[in-house]
Amino acid sequence: MRKRLILTVCMLCLFLVVGVLVLRAPFATFGIGATVDIYPKTLNLKSNGTFVTAYIELPEGYDVSDINVTTVFLDGTIPADLRLWEIGDYDKDGVPDMMVKFDRQAMINYIWTFKLYHMGIEPPSIPKEGVEVEFAITGSLNTENFEGSDTIRVVYHG
Repeated sequence: MRKRLILTVCMLCLFLVVGVLVLRAPFATFGIGATVDIYPKTLNLKSNGTFVTAYIELPEGYDVSDINVTTVFLDGTIPADLRLWEIGDYDKDGVPDMMVKFDRQAMINYIWTFKLYHMGIEPPSIPKEGVEVEFAITGSLNTENFEGSDTIRVVYHG
């Protein structure tokens, strides 16, 4: 009887710990849903360009000028270039957006070593038409975090 009681108490403690960890998971911290557009829409993994550009638009009630550029990351891995950002209205919808740039070669390396690997795609086996790859852009403004994502086509043409 005593062993059963101890086992029950241990199980309850385990469920409590797991519950706390789930509630504190990173996905729960991104409350503001941002609209993100990443360009180019088709990225050639053999390209020698310098940057990939992303436009971040926040919902009504939030101001993109409050975004702390030092917190903006592509897939939580590649930081936005701190010198090359600006606020404008690239899509001409009357809502301000922030343009940030990411190092293209760092992104290509990340695609090779992480994205394609986890999709089970080896370098020579990328289909001629390419593959769709989703990227998340995260960051913070004032005391809140934001997250948005976009999908681009990745190709490997010589």
